[in-house]
Amino acid sequence: MLFRSLPPLARARLYTYPSISDAVAGRLPDCHWASLNFFSEDPTPYYLDSKCTNVLLLQDSVPIEAPSALGDVVCFVDAAGNIIHSCVFVAHDVVFTKNGASLAAPWILQRLRETRAIYGARGGTTIRYLRPKNRPV
Repeated sequence: MLFRSLPPLARARLYTYPSISDAVAGRLPDCHWASLNFFSEDPTPYYLDSKCTNVLLLQDSVPIEAPSALGDVVCFVDAAGNIIHSCVFVAHDVVFTKNGASLAAPWILQRLRETRAIYGARGGTTIRYLRPKNRPV
C-alpha cells in the first residue's frame, strides 16, 4: 500500500484530525507544518509560525522542474510571491496535504489535480516545485 512508504510522522497522522494538544502556542498545524515536518521523527513546533514558513520552505530546498521523488514539495504561490499552500509529493499524482489549520482539516492523501483545483484557481497563482535539502535518500 502507498501509505506504507510514508515516513513515520506522515504515516501516523494520515487520515487523522488534529487534537487540542496539537495547538502549540495557540496555533494548529497547517499545510506548511505538514510539509516541513514530513520527514521528521518528532514534529517541530517552530513550523507553526506562518511568518517563517515561506522563508524556511525556500531556504531549505532547491527548485526542481517537476516532483519525482517522495518528499518533493509542491507550493502554490500567489502573485505577491507568498506560498499560500504547500503539500508533499508521494507518487504519480498523489500528495500528502493538510488543507487548513483547523480541527476539521485532516492530513490526507489527495490527487494533485484536486489540490490544484482548490489552490490554483486563484488569479495569479503559480506552482513551484522544491526538493528539501535534508530529504533522506
